[in-house]
Formats: sequence, structure tokens, C-alpha cells
Amino acid sequence: MGYKWGRRKKPHNTSGPHRPLRLCQKISINMRKHLSILFLLVPLLIIAQKRPLPLNQIVDGSLQPKALEQLQWQASLPAYTYVDAAQLIQEGIDSSKNVLLSTTQLNRKLETFGKSVGDFPAISWLNDSTFYFWVDRELFTFELAEHLLTRRATLEAGAEHIDVGPGLGVAYTIGNNLWVNYQGNNLPVSLDGNRRLVYGKATHRFEFGISKGTFWSPKGSKLAFYRTDHSLVSDYPLADYAQTPAAYRPLKYPMAGQASHTASVGVYDMVTTRTVYLQTGKPADQYLTNICWHPDGNRIYVAVVNRAQSKMMLNEYDASSGAFLQTLFEEENEKYVEPEHPMYFLPGKGNQFIWMSERDGYNHLYLYKANGHLVRQLTKGPWVVSRFLGFNNQGTQAFFEGTGENNPLERHLYSVNLLLPFGKPKQLSQQNGVHSGMPSADGKWILDSYSNRIVPLRTQLLSASGGKAVKRIWEAPNPLASFKIGTIDFFHLRAGDGSKLYCRMIKPADFDSTRKYPVIVYVYGGPHIQLIDESWLGDSRDLLFLHYLANKGFIIFTLDNRGSANRGLEFEQAIFRRMGTVEVWDQMKGINYLKQLPYIDARRIGVYGGSYGGFMSMSLMLKEPEVFRVGVARGPVTDWKYYEVMYTERYMDTPAENPGGYQEASLLNHAGKLKGNLLIIHGLQDSTVLPQHSFAFLQACIEQGVAVDFFVYPRHAHSVRGKDRIDFYRRIAAYFEEHL
Repeated sequence: MGYKWGRRKKPHNTSGPHRPLRLCQKISINMRKHLSILFLLVPLLIIAQKRPLPLNQIVDGSLQPKALEQLQWQASLPAYTYVDAAQLIQEGIDSSKNVLLSTTQLNRKLETFGKSVGDFPAISWLNDSTFYFWVDRELFTFELAEHLLTRRATLEAGAEHIDVGPGLGVAYTIGNNLWVNYQGNNLPVSLDGNRRLVYGKATHRFEFGISKGTFWSPKGSKLAFYRTDHSLVSDYPLADYAQTPAAYRPLKYPMAGQASHTASVGVYDMVTTRTVYLQTGKPADQYLTNICWHPDGNRIYVAVVNRAQSKMMLNEYDASSGAFLQTLFEEENEKYVEPEHPMYFLPGKGNQFIWMSERDGYNHLYLYKANGHLVRQLTKGPWVVSRFLGFNNQGTQAFFEGTGENNPLERHLYSVNLLLPFGKPKQLSQQNGVHSGMPSADGKWILDSYSNRIVPLRTQLLSASGGKAVKRIWEAPNPLASFKIGTIDFFHLRAGDGSKLYCRMIKPADFDSTRKYPVIVYVYGGPHIQLIDESWLGDSRDLLFLHYLANKGFIIFTLDNRGSANRGLEFEQAIFRRMGTVEVWDQMKGINYLKQLPYIDARRIGVYGGSYGGFMSMSLMLKEPEVFRVGVARGPVTDWKYYEVMYTERYMDTPAENPGGYQEASLLNHAGKLKGNLLIIHGLQDSTVLPQHSFAFLQACIEQGVAVDFFVYPRHAHSVRGKDRIDFYRRIAAYFEEHL
């Protein structure tokens, strides 16, 4: 109600606490009321001026925080380099800055060889003044002092899985054979490679941290490699429908409980051109993991894991003869062991190494003598070491990343003194968030890149002696500043066993607490993945898509249940032999919490996830059909007997050993319980979760008379990539908008 600008009536009483306000006082209060309303409206006005998130920019990566390109230390110098504006830049610890080379200058040199580059090529420092890089199949070195460009190698056509070693020897594959380029000459290591016999590629389906198939000796005179024999594995039929007619593309895929491939480790000598194979013994279907060379180049190590994955033996072999020398130590666990990292020998000290292990329940570092004698445990406590970063040149300090004891959602940088018998790790990074570090060769400095809830990306130089930030190197601008972004809330609940379950809630940008909102649960829930951490809100395309969904009018909820990563062995092993059970219990803790909130519409709850998250989406839809109204599952596992040997048998044992666990986890047995709307999306070229999973579930739905929606991406594998991901995201959003 407004105020009249006329004559006021004479007050009945001009004294006491109920004394009427004077006109100026009325105007002052009136203005304050309007200002209060204005302040309440300002955020809404700001939001209204911002743009909605466009799917094409989510997919093309332009909304990700920009990092310094190719940031790295310049070998052993107290200087780092990066690429900016088509120039290779060097910055010293003292803040000096130099342009080392431009793309234009490099192209002038490359013209001699009939080559050119558009962007500055990806480089690796060979020493303080020389780097190497690739142009097509040709390896070049560039020496800065003389501006000398030299062609070092030209690989054969069809070269893949390229691995550059010390001395610039190059290992690579052509088809399923292994080749090397040594001193400029291309030499075949194998010639009998075929679909059944594969040389020089990662084995065991990339489990146990295996990411490649070749391993150079320290001096580059020998090459260890995997040879994988798939003779006992059945052909799985995939087809390439982009061709006319469609082409048969068989895949070797060992399923749980079935005959698997066998692996061996060969060692090729560059001088003699002879190959010997390590005498790794029987049984043939054991897993050969985490290959590592001794610094002297005469011995080689393999972490041998039995097929049941209950025992690991760290074995030493003679690199010249392949003879077994000794077992340094063994690790056993009644559920499973999972070595994922090689030995890390101290520089210049072939008598000691660091080993990463979960033997005490958390992933920690252990210092060993080369004979397998434990010196001491370097880190301990209810937290995990997530990544080993390296040593200083003297081998007296080790650097690593870890969650720390205070918050498992963060990652920090640490150092530990290897000389002190009771030295404790020292945290170097100070700001909260997720840090990633690169220590200098002398161990005095660390390049620290991190993000948190308010910092998109920042890179700074830390002093390794105390963690002090010496200077800020890079600050990424906020790429989402002009877009509508809702708030994110972090909190935790408790599982049935008392474990903390960390949660994240994304609200719409125009959230109104007086409204009722539908919920989409975004889930993964399986081993090796942690969805919730303290990194910046837009550090992945999938997370940005969740914000896109939130601004469509949904609350987006995520909970990392037992079974997920970075919480210790007991937390992860809770799902052992019963996948799809404990995870559902924990997710329902989150649902019960949501139902208590006044702004949640408990009748409209959906779920979305991919891969293991697809399995979880369908598990929740089928096992809690009264709760979940809509679900979307991309590339879901529907029956674990169809999934690969290594992963499945680690967590579920074999179907013969655990029939009840497989029966309960099989979504085929629960198809008849479906009540809501379910969309299954599968790539027809999926070689990770085979299309058979979805086809088998569709058949179960037919038999049970249940309706389900199904969409295929004919040319995509486990993930939908490239521009088609726009269609993928749009399809998911439309499904929830229509049905939820």
C-alpha cells in the first residue's frame, strides 16, 4: 500500500513508544522496502540476462577451463615451457620469459624435409636443449642452441601404438605385429601376428593399470613386450554397418567363466635381434601385470596374478635368458588383489624401490630393498595415495598425490623424505580442491594445477620445501560466466554400516524453494570411479550436461555408494559377489533423504547412467519400481555372465562359483518388474559392454510382455562421441521432459 502526499491527520498521542512516524521516516522505510525487493530481484535479473547452456558447446569442449598448452619442465633446468600463440615459451623460476621457437621458424626448417605443421607440435624434452616431436610418421629432434632440425626415424605405413624409448628407438605395431625403428632402421620383431596372436599391444583388456604393450629398457637396448594368444577365445560377431554390404568384424572377447587368452612377455635385443620369453610358468591363464625394468637393464619384473585374483607374486627375471630368478614378495586377499602400478626405483639407486599396495586396506606407498625386504611403510592412515609423481634427482624425496585424511573429495600434493626412518608425508598444496602436480627434476619446485568450487583452473609454482606458492603462472577465465548455472550443494549421508556416503545436488539456476521439482539421479556406482569431488563445476562434459538438465527444471542428485573409488578397500569390496545389491541399498538412502525435502516431488524421480551406471539405472528401475518413474541407461551390463573375464571374476568370481550372486544381479530375471518408462541406448560397435546385453534384456521384456524404449547408435562403440553426442544428450533430455 502506498503513501499519500497530503496533509497528515493530527496524531492522538505524540509521545511514547507508539508515536507515529514522521513523513521522512515513512519515506525512508518505504525506500528500504523497495530496495529490499530490488536486492531480491537482482539475482533473478542477472540470471535472466544469462544464456542457457548450448549442447554444441558442451560437446565441443569450448566451455571447459583453458589450460596452458603443453606445460612441462625443461628437462633438468629450473625452467618450464609451454605453447602460447604458436610459440614455444620458456619461463624461469626467476620469472624470466623467453620465446624459444615459433611455429613459423619451425616450418622454415621443416620445409627442407617437405613437411609443415599447422599448430606447434606436441614435444617431449630429450635433454636441456633438445626436444623431439612427430610429423606424420617421421620423428624429428630440434636442438635449440644451433636451431638444428634432424630427422631421426621414418616409420612404416600403418604404424600404431608408437612408443619412443631412450636413445630415440621407436617401438610400434603394424596390424598385430611388432616393429622397432632402431638407429634409423625399421626391423620386424614379429611376423606371425594375426587375429589370434597379437604382439606389442596392451593385454588383459586394459585391466590392472595396463595401458600399453611395449616397455623399453633404461638404456634403450632392449624392449619388453606383450604377446597375447587368443586361440582359446571364441569369436564374438560385430559388424561394420557403414560399409555396403556390412562387413563382418569379429572380436575376441573372453566372458566370465569361459576360456580366456594367455599372455607372455618377450624381450627383444636391439643388437642381436633375438627374442627371449620370460619363464613365467603355469597356469597359462594367469595375469602378467605391471612390467618394470631394473635400472641396470639386466633384470625385469612382473607382478603375476592368478586368475582368481586372490594372490599376487612380484617376480624377478633375467632379461637376457628369460630365466626366473626369485619372488620378491607375495600379496593375498580373500576377496581380490589388484596391482595397478609398477615398481618405482629410486634414481641412481637400483637397490631400493617404492611399491603401491592396498594391503592395509588403503592404497599406500612402501619402501623396499631390491631383494624384496621391506624397509618401511611410507604412508598410512584412512586415506589413499592416488598417483605417484616421481623423485628428486638424488632419490631422497618422493612426491605423490593423495586424498589426505581430512576430505576424500580432495586431492593434494605431498612429499615424503626417504632418508628419515620415521619421516611422515608433508602436504604441499594448501588451497582446497583437486590438485595435480609436476615436480622439477631437482625436487625443489612443483607445478601445481588445481580447481575447486570457485576456481575453474589455476596453475602455480610451489616451493617443495614448504609448499609456499611462489608465483601464479596461469588463471583460466570462467568459461561459464555468461551462462545460467545453478547452485551445487555437497553433503553426506550414512550407509547401513555407518560409512559416509557423499552426495551432490544440482539445482536449477532459477530455483524456487516453494515449488516442487522432479529429480534425476545421476549414477555410476561401480569400482574405479568417484563422481563427487571438490573440482570445479564444469570440469567435464557430462557434468555440464547435468547442469543443462537442471535448467530444464530438474533437481540432479548424485551419491557415491559403497563400491566406488578412493574410499579404501573395505568400502569398495562391499559389492564383492553381490553387484547391484549394496549399491541399490545405498542409493535408496539418498532417495529417502530427498523425499523429506519440501521442494522435492517424490512422485517424479528418474535415474540416468552409463556403463556400470547403466546397470545401476536399470537395477534401480527394476528393484525399486514404485520409486523410479523414468530411467535412461547407456551401454548397460544386464547380465554379468556376458561381461569380460578379468573385471567380472574379480568382483563376482565365476558363474559356477557364485551362481546365486549372478542370478540376483542379472537384470533379465527382473525384467517383469518394470513399471516406469525405460530408455536403453547402446552403440552397435560396443566392444566393452557387448550389444548382447541390451538384446538379451529386450528378449526378456518380450517374454514378460513389458514395454521398453530402445535406441541404437550404429557407428558408435561404448560411448557416443563427436557431433553425435549432441543428439545423445538431446535425446536423453527429451525423454525426461516427456515422461518425468
